[in-house]
Amino acid sequence: MRWTSWTGVGLGLLALGAQVVWAAETPTIGLGAQGAWTRPKDADHALGYVGAHLRLRPLAWLGLEGALDYRKESYADGSITVRDVPVTASVLVFVIPRGPFNPYLMGGTGVHFTRTEAGTVSTSDAFMGYHVGAGLQVVLGDVALFGEYRYMGVKIHAAVGPHASRLSLDASGSNLRVGLTFWF
Repeated sequence: MRWTSWTGVGLGLLALGAQVVWAAETPTIGLGAQGAWTRPKDADHALGYVGAHLRLRPLAWLGLEGALDYRKESYADGSITVRDVPVTASVLVFVIPRGPFNPYLMGGTGVHFTRTEAGTVSTSDAFMGYHVGAGLQVVLGDVALFGEYRYMGVKIHAAVGPHASRLSLDASGSNLRVGLTFWF
């Protein structure tokens, strides 16, 4: 058999068509909860936090996630407290999209709604952040367990103290996150 450019084009189109058929599936929606452990760079100690998420799988290899978490951090030997509510959006790319084990890469952005307290002075603000990471989802019927590593980058700036001094805190750090998703 003689290979021509048309043979290559034909095989390429066949492979592309097979990929489209293989990836096409009914979009699925998942709701769940997660917990995480993190150590922000400037924080006094490591902390745990909790949250909820909504996951969408419009394609077998593509996932979208919206999450809402709650974190409470202390800085400067406990003299400054930051309550952080990150609202994040992520894209998940599943490396092995089918079967019970689905490893994925992810990244996204979010808004961190913060309340910074230093003594009797408090201020509220919102800051943009980003996150990147990798995880593994284990599918058990309509329920999936997941574990992931995320690096979150966010800087918090606040005017606190008796003379409204400008405070800059680095709340970036590694996160170990586990959760449970119920798929519909």
